[in-house]
Amino acid sequence: MVDLNMTFQKKLAAAHQELKDKGISKLNFNPIGLKVLRLAGIKIKPLFYYSFKSIFFVTGTYFGLIWGIAMYLLQWKAQEIPLLLAMPVALLAGSLFGFWMAFYYTRKAKKINLSDWNKL
Repeated sequence: MVDLNMTFQKKLAAAHQELKDKGISKLNFNPIGLKVLRLAGIKIKPLFYYSFKSIFFVTGTYFGLIWGIAMYLLQWKAQEIPLLLAMPVALLAGSLFGFWMAFYYTRKAKKINLSDWNKL
């Protein structure tokens, strides 16, 4: 019987070594946020191994929600900015952030010629 967790851990170790060998900073391929998700039991690859669309939606949604909630609670609420205005602004901010992250990670992965995750 194949231990899927061990297989993931081996692939993750191989991916980390490949990224390190290609000169990518550890903080870039293994940031604190991903470490926390892995400690919670979520099997998440380094972002360099995801598609543009996946990176765009995950990072954009995460950033848009966190940034939008923080802005609303810390600034917009006091300025009496309505939620119907705040929500599209947060959506735009998340979309721009998601696009930038997806562009960066997919471009860098292609530039350094990373292996496919399934072939690690």
